Amino acid sequence: MKTMLKVSKHTKAALAFALGCLAWPLWADEVTDAVNDALRYYQKGWLSAAIENLELAAGMIRQKKAAILSQMLPKPLPGWTTDKNLTQITASAYSAGGIVVRRMFKKGDKLIMVSYITDSPLVQTALMMFRDPNLATASGGRFIKVNNRRALFKYATEDHTGEVAFLVRDRILVSIRGYKVKKEDLIAYAKIIDLDRLARIP
Repeated sequence: MKTMLKVSKHTKAALAFALGCLAWPLWADEVTDAVNDALRYYQKGWLSAAIENLELAAGMIRQKKAAILSQMLPKPLPGWTTDKNLTQITASAYSAGGIVVRRMFKKGDKLIMVSYITDSPLVQTALMMFRDPNLATASGGRFIKVNNRRALFKYATEDHTGEVAFLVRDRILVSIRGYKVKKEDLIAYAKIIDLDRLARIP
Protein backbone atom coordinates (compact mmCIF):
# COMPACT_ATOMS: atom_id res chain seq x y z
CA MET A 1 0.00 0.00 0.00
CA LYS A 2 2.86 2.37 0.79
CA THR A 3 4.33 1.80 -2.67
CA MET A 4 1.02 2.67 -4.33
CA LEU A 5 0.83 5.90 -2.31
CA LYS A 6 4.30 6.97 -3.42
CA VAL A 7 3.53 6.29 -7.06
CA SER A 8 0.35 8.33 -6.74
CA LYS A 9 2.28 11.30 -5.41
CA HIS A 10 4.83 11.12 -8.20
CA THR A 11 2.07 10.91 -10.76
CA LYS A 12 0.10 13.84 -9.37
CA ALA A 13 3.20 16.03 -9.13
CA ALA A 14 4.29 15.25 -12.68
CA LEU A 15 0.80 15.78 -14.11
CA ALA A 16 0.31 19.08 -12.29
CA PHE A 17 3.68 20.34 -13.45
CA ALA A 18 3.06 19.37 -17.06
CA LEU A 19 -0.35 21.03 -17.17
CA GLY A 20 0.77 24.06 -15.20
CA CYS A 21 -2.59 24.31 -13.52
CA LEU A 22 -1.91 23.38 -9.89
CA ALA A 23 -1.91 26.27 -7.42
CA TRP A 24 1.00 26.71 -5.03
CA PRO A 25 -1.02 25.98 -1.84
CA LEU A 26 -1.73 22.49 -3.21
CA TRP A 27 1.96 22.09 -4.09
CA ALA A 28 2.77 23.17 -0.54
CA ASP A 29 0.44 20.49 0.83
CA GLU A 30 2.14 17.84 -1.33
CA VAL A 31 5.57 19.00 -0.15
CA THR A 32 4.46 19.07 3.49
CA ASP A 33 2.99 15.58 3.19
CA ALA A 34 6.24 14.23 1.76
CA VAL A 35 8.35 15.91 4.47
CA ASN A 36 6.05 14.65 7.23
CA ASP A 37 6.17 11.14 5.76
CA ALA A 38 9.96 11.34 5.70
CA LEU A 39 10.06 12.38 9.36
CA ARG A 40 7.72 9.57 10.36
CA TYR A 41 9.77 7.00 8.44
CA TYR A 42 12.99 8.35 9.95
CA GLN A 43 11.61 8.06 13.47
CA LYS A 44 10.71 4.44 12.72
CA GLY A 45 14.19 3.78 11.40
CA TRP A 46 13.04 3.29 7.80
CA LEU A 47 15.89 5.33 6.38
CA SER A 48 15.47 4.47 2.71
CA ALA A 49 11.80 5.48 2.79
CA ALA A 50 12.74 8.69 4.59
CA ILE A 51 15.31 9.55 1.92
CA GLU A 52 12.86 8.77 -0.88
CA ASN A 53 10.22 11.12 0.54
CA LEU A 54 12.70 13.93 1.18
CA GLU A 55 13.88 13.62 -2.42
CA LEU A 56 10.26 13.67 -3.57
CA ALA A 57 9.66 16.91 -1.65
CA ALA A 58 12.84 18.48 -3.03
CA GLY A 59 11.85 17.43 -6.55
CA MET A 60 8.44 19.07 -6.28
CA ILE A 61 10.05 22.28 -5.04
CA ARG A 62 12.43 22.22 -8.01
CA GLN A 63 9.50 21.70 -10.35
CA LYS A 64 7.69 24.67 -8.81
CA LYS A 65 10.77 26.85 -9.26
CA ALA A 66 11.16 25.68 -12.86
CA ALA A 67 7.50 26.46 -13.57
CA ILE A 68 7.97 30.00 -12.23
CA LEU A 69 11.07 30.48 -14.38
CA SER A 70 9.33 29.18 -17.49
CA GLN A 71 6.64 31.84 -17.11
CA MET A 72 9.36 34.48 -17.41
CA LEU A 73 10.68 33.32 -20.77
CA PRO A 74 10.22 36.06 -23.38
CA LYS A 75 7.66 36.18 -26.14
CA PRO A 76 8.87 36.13 -29.76
CA LEU A 77 9.91 39.43 -31.27
CA PRO A 78 8.08 40.64 -34.41
CA GLY A 79 8.85 38.34 -37.34
CA TRP A 80 9.94 35.48 -35.07
CA THR A 81 7.91 32.43 -34.07
CA THR A 82 7.81 29.87 -31.29
CA ASP A 83 5.35 27.34 -29.85
CA LYS A 84 4.93 25.17 -26.78
CA ASN A 85 6.90 22.37 -28.43
CA LEU A 86 9.92 24.69 -28.53
CA THR A 87 9.90 25.19 -24.75
CA GLN A 88 11.91 22.75 -22.62
CA ILE A 89 11.90 22.42 -18.83
CA THR A 90 14.33 20.29 -16.81
CA ALA A 91 14.42 20.13 -13.01
CA SER A 92 16.50 17.28 -11.66
CA ALA A 93 18.86 16.73 -8.76
CA TYR A 94 20.58 14.03 -10.78
CA SER A 95 21.39 16.22 -13.77
CA ALA A 96 24.48 18.40 -13.97
CA GLY A 97 22.17 20.91 -15.61
CA GLY A 98 20.19 21.54 -12.42
CA ILE A 99 17.07 23.56 -13.23
CA VAL A 100 16.97 24.61 -16.87
CA VAL A 101 14.13 26.26 -18.78
CA ARG A 102 14.61 27.26 -22.39
CA ARG A 103 12.65 28.39 -25.41
CA MET A 104 13.63 28.42 -29.07
CA PHE A 105 12.68 31.17 -31.49
CA LYS A 106 12.79 30.83 -35.28
CA LYS A 107 12.91 33.24 -38.19
CA GLY A 108 13.68 31.55 -41.49
CA ASP A 109 17.09 29.89 -41.04
CA LYS A 110 17.78 31.89 -37.89
CA LEU A 111 17.51 30.23 -34.49
CA ILE A 112 17.75 31.80 -31.05
CA MET A 113 17.61 29.83 -27.79
CA VAL A 114 16.88 31.67 -24.54
CA SER A 115 17.79 29.66 -21.42
CA TYR A 116 17.49 30.28 -17.68
CA ILE A 117 19.76 28.02 -15.62
CA THR A 118 19.97 27.79 -11.83
CA ASP A 119 21.06 25.37 -9.08
CA SER A 120 23.66 24.11 -11.55
CA PRO A 121 27.47 23.85 -11.74
CA LEU A 122 27.16 25.89 -14.94
CA VAL A 123 26.28 28.91 -12.82
CA GLN A 124 29.52 28.56 -10.86
CA THR A 125 31.51 28.33 -14.08
CA ALA A 126 29.85 31.48 -15.38
CA LEU A 127 30.46 33.22 -12.06
CA MET A 128 34.20 32.67 -12.41
CA MET A 129 34.19 34.25 -15.87
CA PHE A 130 32.13 37.22 -14.72
CA ARG A 131 34.57 37.81 -11.87
CA ASP A 132 37.70 37.36 -13.98
CA PRO A 133 37.67 39.18 -17.35
CA ASN A 134 40.78 37.25 -18.38
CA LEU A 135 38.82 33.99 -18.30
CA ALA A 136 36.08 35.56 -20.37
CA THR A 137 38.58 36.81 -22.93
CA ALA A 138 40.30 33.42 -23.08
CA SER A 139 36.95 31.84 -23.96
CA GLY A 140 36.46 34.27 -26.83
CA GLY A 141 34.14 36.66 -25.05
CA ARG A 142 34.06 40.28 -23.98
CA PHE A 143 31.86 42.28 -21.66
CA ILE A 144 29.27 44.73 -22.94
CA LYS A 145 26.37 46.67 -21.45
CA VAL A 146 22.79 45.76 -22.33
CA ASN A 147 20.12 47.90 -20.68
CA ASN A 148 22.86 49.10 -18.31
CA ARG A 149 23.52 45.50 -17.24
CA ARG A 150 26.86 43.76 -17.61
CA ALA A 151 26.70 40.95 -20.15
CA LEU A 152 29.20 38.49 -21.58
CA PHE A 153 29.13 38.65 -25.37
CA LYS A 154 30.53 36.15 -27.88
CA TYR A 155 30.13 36.17 -31.64
CA ALA A 156 31.74 34.25 -34.51
CA THR A 157 31.48 36.05 -37.83
CA GLU A 158 32.49 32.98 -39.84
CA ASP A 159 29.32 31.04 -38.99
CA HIS A 160 27.16 33.79 -37.48
CA THR A 161 26.78 32.11 -34.10
CA GLY A 162 26.97 33.86 -30.77
CA GLU A 163 25.77 34.29 -27.23
CA VAL A 164 24.81 37.00 -24.77
CA ALA A 165 24.89 35.91 -21.11
CA PHE A 166 23.81 37.59 -17.89
CA LEU A 167 24.34 36.46 -14.31
CA VAL A 168 21.45 37.40 -12.03
CA ARG A 169 22.32 37.71 -8.34
CA ASP A 170 25.07 35.14 -8.89
CA ARG A 171 22.32 32.47 -8.95
CA ILE A 172 20.63 32.48 -12.35
CA LEU A 173 22.50 32.23 -15.63
CA VAL A 174 20.62 33.78 -18.54
CA SER A 175 21.87 32.64 -21.94
CA ILE A 176 20.76 33.90 -25.34
CA ARG A 177 22.38 31.73 -28.02
CA GLY A 178 21.99 32.35 -31.71
CA TYR A 179 22.65 30.34 -34.86
CA LYS A 180 22.88 31.97 -38.30
CA VAL A 181 22.02 35.29 -36.68
CA LYS A 182 23.32 38.83 -36.66
CA LYS A 183 24.74 40.47 -33.56
CA GLU A 184 21.71 42.73 -33.53
CA ASP A 185 19.39 39.71 -33.24
CA LEU A 186 21.13 38.55 -30.08
CA ILE A 187 21.12 42.01 -28.54
CA ALA A 188 17.44 42.48 -29.39
CA TYR A 189 16.47 39.36 -27.42
CA ALA A 190 18.86 40.25 -24.60
CA LYS A 191 17.09 43.59 -24.22
CA ILE A 192 13.67 42.05 -23.59
CA ILE A 193 14.76 39.74 -20.76
CA ASP A 194 13.18 40.96 -17.50
CA LEU A 195 16.26 40.69 -15.30
CA ASP A 196 14.66 42.60 -12.42
CA ARG A 197 11.83 40.08 -12.27
CA LEU A 198 14.26 37.17 -12.37
CA ALA A 199 16.21 38.74 -9.51
CA ARG A 200 13.12 38.58 -7.29
CA ILE A 201 12.83 34.80 -7.52
CA PRO A 202 13.50 33.37 -4.03
